[in-house]
Amino acid sequence: METGRIGYMKKILMSFWPSVYDRIIAQTKLIEFRSRYTDEETLVYMYITSPCMEIKGIIELGKRIDMSKVPVGSTLYSQALHDGYKPNQYLYGMPIRSVQATTSLSLSDIKQSIPKFFAPQSYYILDKNIELLHLIESKIHPINECKYNSHDFSIEI
Repeated sequence: METGRIGYMKKILMSFWPSVYDRIIAQTKLIEFRSRYTDEETLVYMYITSPCMEIKGIIELGKRIDMSKVPVGSTLYSQALHDGYKPNQYLYGMPIRSVQATTSLSLSDIKQSIPKFFAPQSYYILDKNIELLHLIESKIHPINECKYNSHDFSIEI
């Protein structure tokens, strides 16, 4: 996936429920929420939880937004509620800047190459696990055009 940005992006393996994955790929979910997250743009390999149990997509997330600072009447806040934001559960929202569907890499195939691998409960920073990063990058490939989300929520804060 081309990021459209110059320079290095931290690479992450992040878990998603199948229903959330479907909404992200369909571009009906534009913001991802986490209670903790790195403060930089990231390239995220999407691990889809049970029953799929496979990596099968890439998204680019923008810098995290402190959701407590987002005005309640703003477009960002309205989109956040649509995308599943729960003020008492999530601290940060990251705009989904691009989406790329890929071929899949199953949990069983990962475990064949890396027997001690466990699927992330939230996310792994792949820069700290080069063996896993190389495996992912060698096995998954785009299956369609990269889709870009045009709304820039960062200008609303």
